[in-house]
Amino acid sequence: FRPAGGSPASPPPVSVAGSGRKAMPASTPVRKAAAPVPAALDTPAAPSPADANWDQRIETLGLEGFAKQLARHCQWRGSEAGTVRLALDPKFKHLLQDDRRATLEQALGTQLGETVRLVIEVAKEAVGTPARLEQERNLERQRAAETAIEADPAVEALKKSFGAKVRAGSVQPLGNGAEK
Repeated sequence: FRPAGGSPASPPPVSVAGSGRKAMPASTPVRKAAAPVPAALDTPAAPSPADANWDQRIETLGLEGFAKQLARHCQWRGSEAGTVRLALDPKFKHLLQDDRRATLEQALGTQLGETVRLVIEVAKEAVGTPARLEQERNLERQRAAETAIEADPAVEALKKSFGAKVRAGSVQPLGNGAEK
């Protein structure tokens, strides 16, 4: 199914004046290049500016697996005198294990260029972690996609003419966040 105004076929290429080359019309969507593969844990983490937000910092640490999940479910509480403090969302306290904390501590130390002592405290209530913020963004994208489908003139016409219904859970946002 395509919303009104969409066409199943791509428009034909057009000639670029004087060049002898063909170019796609401006309305043709351009695909994004695949996201780069994250660096392995044994490679040094890319430097991150001291003022980088926690979400950006996590992406440059080179973490993988459970260590990255631990970081994504923590909120940055600050850094002072070589001690970095994080607050862990209580729903994810099962991620807090010594080996994961040590991996995160080592990556932060490499990134900051100094020996770091990492203190992770389990918060008393849910905190604004990168994982929680991403979940909220995805939920908002889902709501926007559902609203767009319900307001689409072609969908409205199908409902009116044939009694069609949009099946609950069948609408998904384009790209579904995978184009990062």
